[in-house]
Amino acid sequence: QVHDILIDLKRKHTNLVIYSLLSDGADRLAVKEGIKLNIPFIAALPMPKDKYIMDFNDDSLKEFDYLLSQAQEIVTTSLCSGSTLDEISSYSNQRDLQYEACGHHIADQSDSLIALWDGEYIGLTGGTGEIVKYYINRQNHKLHHLLVARISK
Repeated sequence: QVHDILIDLKRKHTNLVIYSLLSDGADRLAVKEGIKLNIPFIAALPMPKDKYIMDFNDDSLKEFDYLLSQAQEIVTTSLCSGSTLDEISSYSNQRDLQYEACGHHIADQSDSLIALWDGEYIGLTGGTGEIVKYYINRQNHKLHHLLVARISK
């Protein structure tokens, strides 16, 4: 589905660029599909790389580094007001605010958003649902919501 959406967007827009945090999962899936279609991407990091990579295990970090090397550009979100590097170096509300600021930046840059998530708004600061809410409150933009079924154990 992501592949098909990207083909359609590429057909309609000659200057198509993907923005991605390169988080595990859906973010990387969209980038990989974009690479197959020769669509450039901008890596939007929510914090300096040395702080961000604590979110990835060894295999994920290798893939992240590879994809980051393929980026047309890398932009890093400035520290949110009142935050310090020490505060975002561990899991905290300040770290979540960095994700939110980065998500808002991506939404502000985007005419279309592909959202792959379970459709539940759980109120997680910087989470997919909150970024989708922020995005749909903007006018004249298209949301591609691909509902991903949850897998229960």
